[in-house]
Amino acid sequence: MGNIDSRSTMEGGYIYVKTSQPYYEPGNTVAGTIHIRVNPGCTVNATALHFKVHGYEYVSYNYMKRGHDGKKRRKRMVIHNTFVDFDMKCCDLAGTLAEGDYSFPF
Repeated sequence: MGNIDSRSTMEGGYIYVKTSQPYYEPGNTVAGTIHIRVNPGCTVNATALHFKVHGYEYVSYNYMKRGHDGKKRRKRMVIHNTFVDFDMKCCDLAGTLAEGDYSFPF
């Protein structure tokens, strides 16, 4: 299931999302698979699987501007923009995932 880092771990296993394309453009439909591995000897209690995506951009830069007194002053511009905020219920689960590998397409 690829390389796993600490951001994808959960108690008793890990979760990994693989999209069907390496990148998407505005207006494209995103598709892929959510992979879950429950480690041997563990179980995971879950009633549903939700797929949430929050995408944003943050830009900051400095520039010089003359004030009313004619002196140059450093100004800072900061821009925050959320370009996607998405929450979708992928499926209901039986309440417990036993050890093993699971795949859920979205």
